[in-house]
Amino acid sequence: MNNARPTSRRRLPPDWALLLLFVVGIVSWTRSTFPLRMCDLFHIQYAAYEWKQGESQWIYCTKATFDEWLAHREPVRIALGVPEDYNPHYYPPYLSALLIPVSTVPTIWWRNAVFVLNVGLLFVFAWQILLACAVRVSLRTFLWAFGLVLICYPMGMAMNCGQIGPGLAALSWAGLLGIRRGNSTWAGAALGFVGSVKMFPIGLLIHPAITGRIKTAIAGAVVFFGIFALSVATLGMDIHRRWWSALSDMSGAVWPYAGNQSLLGWFSRLVLGHGIEELPFAPTPLTNTVKIAVFVLVAGVTGFVLLRSTFRIEATDFVPRAGLLMSGILLASPLVWEHYWLFTLPALGWALHETWVEPDSRVWTALLFVGAFFFTMRLNHFYGSAFIGPFLSGSQTLGLLLFWIWLLRRVSRGPSPMTLRLQGI
Repeated sequence: MNNARPTSRRRLPPDWALLLLFVVGIVSWTRSTFPLRMCDLFHIQYAAYEWKQGESQWIYCTKATFDEWLAHREPVRIALGVPEDYNPHYYPPYLSALLIPVSTVPTIWWRNAVFVLNVGLLFVFAWQILLACAVRVSLRTFLWAFGLVLICYPMGMAMNCGQIGPGLAALSWAGLLGIRRGNSTWAGAALGFVGSVKMFPIGLLIHPAITGRIKTAIAGAVVFFGIFALSVATLGMDIHRRWWSALSDMSGAVWPYAGNQSLLGWFSRLVLGHGIEELPFAPTPLTNTVKIAVFVLVAGVTGFVLLRSTFRIEATDFVPRAGLLMSGILLASPLVWEHYWLFTLPALGWALHETWVEPDSRVWTALLFVGAFFFTMRLNHFYGSAFIGPFLSGSQTLGLLLFWIWLLRRVSRGPSPMTLRLQGI
């Protein structure tokens, strides 16, 4: 089976279009990324600092203890030169425990190191898009993929905040693409590790499980549970209870803040009229009903389509199935930040390439490109508009929703004869 796609029947767009993409991408990336902040880094460093001081009881907080926790953290924030910041810590205990040796390093060093790492990931994501598309790599194809990464607002926003999410997303796709190449054990281990850091990506192990790659799924599960078993054995159960309590408190609330691009968050702004800067509020019977309905609908439809497509040809269906699973996980969740969309970016690049080389109906092509627009664009300067702001506050949500619908149809119908012919199957 030859996974490299021969020269397609439709040539790449002209160079002027590539130049335009780069101009738009560079402007969008710089506006989204700079000036750099530390808001998603300091809470990790603070947790490591408390480990070093032997005061692990101050690492996590709930809504009820937030003010006390913030007051205790204030002297540390000032000492490490961090601007005003209110972000609590929700990562698992073992992550901050591993960072104890660098807990007193000035936070700006952390910020600069993570920024350099994320700059490198711009190139990694572009490379992964090409691997997902199974194209012959050339300078032009790489530049097209790189341009898509540049214009992707979730990437710029993640770099602006100092997020480690891009690295986790890239490692997830390294695992997924490794599974496609048959490297089952290490690929499953990579997915298990990412799941142990961020939790929701552990759902990606469903993909190898339902396609008969039991060894891969077991490897991922062993790494996931092994990490937590070792963490509990070395750090104790009490800190893990505190972590789970904080995590449950956060995920049980409704977050209207615009960075929460879940369907529930968008509903709270668009329908209930909550502001984009509002703090989370306790769920109501209405929001609980919406949350349950969203989960049942999205998870149910995604699961049904994936199970129906399980026995199709692996080489052509692997990427859209993985993208559909990840899109379904994100859309079914009540709290997902905009940079989590990077976990589906290589699949979006694949879909755009697939539609270009194999023209689809105008309706489905338009749906994909409109979805890609909202998925990637930085539209938060419209959030303040009373007329269109609440709608556009869920622009990434809308983009992923349209992409999910496109993937449902693509996975349901299976690869076309032209796709099979182009991939030599």
